Amino acid sequence: MNGHRPDSLYDHLVTDQRQALALMATRLGIIDKRFFNSSEPSLQDGLAPRVIDLLDLWLLDEEQKRDLKANNWDIFFLIASAYEWGRMDEGSTNTGYRDKETQIDTIDSCSDIIQLNGCDQSKVNDNQQVEIINLILKGILTVGTGSEVLPLTLPYRGGDPVHIQFLAASLRLATAFILDCPATIKQILSLLPLHSDFNAKRLKECFTVLSVGPHPHLQAAVRVRIKCTHSEVHRALKRYESRTQHLLSGLNRIVRPRFLFTMVYFEIIPDGYQPIDLKFNVDTSSALQLFMGNTLYTDRRVFLRELIQNSVDACNLRQFYEPDYIPAIHVDFNSDISEIKVRDNGVGMSKQWIEKYFLNIGLSFYQSDEIIRINRDVDIQFSFISRFGIGFLSCFLVADKVIVKTRQANEDGLSVTITNINDYFDVRLMQEKIPVGTEVTIVLKENNLRYSRSLEYLGYLKTNVRFLPISVTVTDEQGMLRTLGQETMDYNEEIRWGTKFTAKLNYNSSKGYLLLRVVENAEYIYDLEASQGGISIFQDGIFITQVDYLLPESARNYFVGRLNLVGEEKCELSMDRNRIYWGKDQLAQTKKRV
Repeated sequence: MNGHRPDSLYDHLVTDQRQALALMATRLGIIDKRFFNSSEPSLQDGLAPRVIDLLDLWLLDEEQKRDLKANNWDIFFLIASAYEWGRMDEGSTNTGYRDKETQIDTIDSCSDIIQLNGCDQSKVNDNQQVEIINLILKGILTVGTGSEVLPLTLPYRGGDPVHIQFLAASLRLATAFILDCPATIKQILSLLPLHSDFNAKRLKECFTVLSVGPHPHLQAAVRVRIKCTHSEVHRALKRYESRTQHLLSGLNRIVRPRFLFTMVYFEIIPDGYQPIDLKFNVDTSSALQLFMGNTLYTDRRVFLRELIQNSVDACNLRQFYEPDYIPAIHVDFNSDISEIKVRDNGVGMSKQWIEKYFLNIGLSFYQSDEIIRINRDVDIQFSFISRFGIGFLSCFLVADKVIVKTRQANEDGLSVTITNINDYFDVRLMQEKIPVGTEVTIVLKENNLRYSRSLEYLGYLKTNVRFLPISVTVTDEQGMLRTLGQETMDYNEEIRWGTKFTAKLNYNSSKGYLLLRVVENAEYIYDLEASQGGISIFQDGIFITQVDYLLPESARNYFVGRLNLVGEEKCELSMDRNRIYWGKDQLAQTKKRV
């Protein structure tokens, strides 16, 4: 193997796979220098080798490569599909692509540019390879559009599954950054004014790509440096920048592991004209203040609920992969309650998890398609709570400083200290060995210490986490231990009321109970007791709100209830998780059950 860097994806192929790919490349007329004794750059001008190089050198991060290398058939099908994708792209050479009706506004426009002819079966060794390559090719055309449902994975030869969706997304995204390939040229042509007389040849003469890769200064950004000689082409390239940004954002919402990059920036150097590039921008500081302001979170203690939600998700994810694992969540107050720690033994975070999820406000790992499917599986006795990816910001309602210590299995521990959400964080490798999981330390602002009575926090936690499936151990400032959570939803008979009347609501996965409070005065004679409140609604064991509109008006003075929604019966929540939005027919069905 010649002409590649050490430890490339190619190095993880076994001999038979290399031979099969070399034969396939030869049959398709593709010269990939890694399979031939040549290092001439001209031999690698085809789309497929360029796409693989781009993925191998910088677009795939360590987490993604680790997943690929765990099953070398993933690498085999990535390269084989790139070969076929390159053949299809080279075949899409209609230089007169100017038809108004074929202009594309979707997240992924390749499907209107390239017709899927399918894998050339004469170039591939077995029928199952043809099936998998065709699925990946179909995925390249449709991934992120919502127009095609592809299998996430597919077993090959009875072994580990091939990750269809991820391979398709990788090839699609890599192609988007190769601006001179036919499919991309056609997209840029579609973004020029209709009256212009550009064709593919003339368009390619108007710009030169100088470099593509990670931005040297901006975190998680891809920079494409371009020299351009025409103002209309400049504007089309900036529109294509927005389209590629849209593609990247869409892919990151559905693929796992998601891509490290979140932003696309075209740095265009004008030659012979003066451009004016204007668009809306978001003031990051103002946006962060909006997320953590009192308009969103009215109770300053909400950070405890948000951190416990994160801990529950981390524990549930670890339990999904390690069935014998025993989850644990702790909340510790120091002696003067100037610091509060929330720690768990969940999956923890690696450096790349921090970069890809933790630092991206509004993005929750637990909202990927894969996790949503786990969430809806009635055979799994837990679900993931995080929805908006903004809850951690609530810590800064009360905190001067937040310290996060975390470790994933087989990774080094990390310490992240945040003293200002608008500034850089202090990130360090932990010298000492720490357990797998995450510990968040909240150092309270001095003017918030007057709120810091552990009983006040304890009461808040009792209300919010009493029905969590995982117990939460709380250590107060005097070192006393209390265990919260894992309470049963049903009502126990209460002596002071002599309760006799309870009813279970009829749900498949969720649980709900109603209570009619009465006092037995004599045999078979009961007095109704006035009841304040209504039905308390929980979701995944965490309190959301209390409502009375589920009860008939005539019964609201005498009944109370508890309802914990899980799985497919869950509802949409407001960003602060204090209001519930019933889906179509959900409210009517719940009232009917009551």
